[in-house]
Amino acid sequence: MALQFDLQTFACGHVGFSSEYQPSKLKEKLKPAIAELVAIGFIEDLPIDKRYTKVAHGQWQINFTRKRSNLLENLPLKGTKTERSNNRILIKELVDRGMTLVTARNLVEDPNIDHQLIRDKIELLDWMIASKDVESPARPGGWLRKAIEENYQAPKGFSTLEERMLQQQKLDFFREERERKKSETEKQEQLRLEQERAREQSEWQQVQDYLASLSATDGELTIDAAINDPENGFLRDFANKYRVNPDPTGSGEIMFQMALKKYILPLIEKSEIPTTCYS
Repeated sequence: MALQFDLQTFACGHVGFSSEYQPSKLKEKLKPAIAELVAIGFIEDLPIDKRYTKVAHGQWQINFTRKRSNLLENLPLKGTKTERSNNRILIKELVDRGMTLVTARNLVEDPNIDHQLIRDKIELLDWMIASKDVESPARPGGWLRKAIEENYQAPKGFSTLEERMLQQQKLDFFREERERKKSETEKQEQLRLEQERAREQSEWQQVQDYLASLSATDGELTIDAAINDPENGFLRDFANKYRVNPDPTGSGEIMFQMALKKYILPLIEKSEIPTTCYS
């Protein structure tokens, strides 16, 4: 918590130094007191240019920053050691959200206020601050105090942290399941394509081996018969063009191979030529 005071008012009106002291003399006189407050952990240690701010000619402001954690540790609380420890944690939760230390302690130690109610309202405040659907309080600490004292009801659409975590876990599960199924489908498709390519390569190799087993003349005659087979239909023109001009950049090679495989593979099945190389 940051505190600022007029140096002259603070030093002379509250500490008791002479009003005739100049600002430089007041700063020097205040050094021991400030050092003691820093030493006991009551305020933060600040460099001289942060401790004092010049407001106008001859007018300075003195700045303090309280050490909240130390105030909590030294705060006298009721109950057993365990109760004090639990209460201190809850008080810190309230103070971290803008409530004053005294108000937080009074609420936590109030026997008529259940600690679970306090936690519920803290959760409600956090949800309102994070939510885009509702307006968050302009003064969170003050709103939280009234929410606890008057037991504000949660607005429509509110969900607890546990509910949001469960919902997020469900979303994560379904997302991971979709990704897993998608990955599995992609793997299966990749395997199918690899098997298809392997099958096509094997079939083409069988065709090449069959043609190599024939004489040059019989091989050419077989290719002619394959390309011009009535069953090949639209493949004929593409296959003939590729045979005359083998261009590997076009689709003619695929058409050529398809025409030959469609005609020659049935011949291989009926052939007495050894097929060990076709497996």
